Amino acid sequence: EEWVELFNLGSSGINLREIYFADAVDTIQIGKMDFILQPQSYVVICGDSSAAFQYNISSEKLLVASGFPTLNNAFDDLKLLNNFNFIYDRVSYTDEWYGREVGPGISLEKINPNLNGQISENWAASVDMRGSSPARVNSVFADIAPTESRLRISPNPFSPDNDGFEDVTVIQVNIPAEIAFVNIRIYDTRGRLIRFLADSLPAAHQSQFVWDGKDDNNRVARIGAYICFVEALSSNKNVVLQLKSTIILVKQ
Repeated sequence: EEWVELFNLGSSGINLREIYFADAVDTIQIGKMDFILQPQSYVVICGDSSAAFQYNISSEKLLVASGFPTLNNAFDDLKLLNNFNFIYDRVSYTDEWYGREVGPGISLEKINPNLNGQISENWAASVDMRGSSPARVNSVFADIAPTESRLRISPNPFSPDNDGFEDVTVIQVNIPAEIAFVNIRIYDTRGRLIRFLADSLPAAHQSQFVWDGKDDNNRVARIGAYICFVEALSSNKNVVLQLKSTIILVKQ
């Protein structure tokens, strides 16, 4: 059964009767009746209640939506919007976002709900034994703790072995400007560039980036220490921040 999972990251409830869901072709009203998605809560939207039995989802976390669209495996453009076409959230994905070869039934999961959902590096293929983890914490979840430092990398060390535990590391940057353009490069200890993680990406004052342990050729890097170099530029290309830190890659 096809479905999408919604998570309310806010501090107040959201009435899903007022929200519409769309893919690249179709738009549907999520609910015909009031359905309040409470803060810090999940709900699974689908077209058939069989998803409840397939994934053992309780009834209060499942909402069957009439006319739920067929989602494309190779690519799609998913949106949450209101009846005035104001877009609350959007995910335009391709099959490259999985980060590895996957079989049928493997879901695309967000690494942390606080991350920008329009960046492919913030998503990964589920490593759950059932292929997905609807209505609960994603199997690829990586924690993002508040930080006062300019640069924080966590977890560190990390182990990109697709076991669902510390498979990615989150690079948090506090930039002394409201808007900047960020470059992030990963070097090995011999000074060779292995991954150009961010290339003049627009970033806010507090931004997060994800490294999955792979190089620019999509190969998992070797065990060892790597240097993360972060550079933030203003709109007129002046350097406002340069930082570097060590990342340790291990295998469990």
